[in-house]
Amino acid sequence: MAGICAAASAIAGTGLLNSVAHTGNSLAAHRQYPGYAGDTLYRDQPQAVSHARVITAPGSSPVTFTKEILKRSISGGRRRKPQSPRSPANIADLSSISVRVTPTLGR
Repeated sequence: MAGICAAASAIAGTGLLNSVAHTGNSLAAHRQYPGYAGDTLYRDQPQAVSHARVITAPGSSPVTFTKEILKRSISGGRRRKPQSPRSPANIADLSSISVRVTPTLGR
């Protein structure tokens, strides 16, 4: 499960974030949903948070959000042992991936 910006708050409303570390646009946005009770696990940070197969990010962090999704996709959803960014395994894994960001203004 992954959610960025308001989608992270929508996931919070389902109760899914009540037992995992997470972030989003703000704790106040999550608290607007009656099903949310994960205050102590909220991380107020400008990067994505990945924990227990759940990825969340504030809307201002699309790059780290995408990075966490790609890390999960490459590893088949399993957490991998952290490696140096310059290790051959990381270079081989990421060499065929390209990310294209297209602005969607006016939606």
